[in-house]
Order: sequence, then C-alpha cells, then structure tokens
Amino acid sequence: MPGNKALEITHVIFDLDGLLIDTEPTYTETHTFAMKHYGKKFTLDLKSFTMGMKHEPSIKILLDKVGLTDKVSVKEYDNLYNPILLKKLPYCQKMPGALRLVRHFHKHNIPMAICSGSS
Repeated sequence: MPGNKALEITHVIFDLDGLLIDTEPTYTETHTFAMKHYGKKFTLDLKSFTMGMKHEPSIKILLDKVGLTDKVSVKEYDNLYNPILLKKLPYCQKMPGALRLVRHFHKHNIPMAICSGSS
C-alpha cells in the first residue's frame, strides 16, 4: 500500500459458527448419535462431505452416503437430530480469543454484528 497507511476499521461482522463459538464438536457429537441410532457410523469422511453446506442438502448427502436414503427421510433424521442439537448448543465453548476481540472492538466503539449460515 502506498505510504503504509493503516486502514481504519469502521464496522465488524462476525460469523458465529467456528469463529466466535466452537460448534463443530457439538455438530459432530449430534450426528454421531443420530447415525448410531440408525446403525451407521458418522466418520470424518462424511463430515468432510458436508462441512459448510446448508443443513437439508447436507443431510441428504449423509443419508445417501450411508445407504439410508430409502429408509430415513430428512424430516425423520431432523426429528431425532434437532432436539438433541438444540439442547447442546447453549453449552458450546467460546473460541480462543473471541471474547477478547469482541471486548476490544466494544472498547473502541466499533459497531459489531453477528451473522450465520446456520439455520
């Protein structure tokens, strides 16, 4: 940059999952439980196929990859998965440094917002 002038931060928008809150272990535990209920195993390979995807398409892929497409609907899977997930989410840990960063921006009167692709 010409003159090495620092850019001023005027606003911040944080993603929630994986940036402010460590939700991945909770999603993994919940999928592991749900897959076990259907006699299947939730593996890292399965997780890698669906990370970052919207929920419904990711469940369709999971069910397809483990051979449950004709036996379990997305709605049935969700009826098992969602109540467990909702009970666990409030106990997710903050990501290291997240609180410090938020406090820093607050101290300097930087407006902040949170967004999420999760539903």
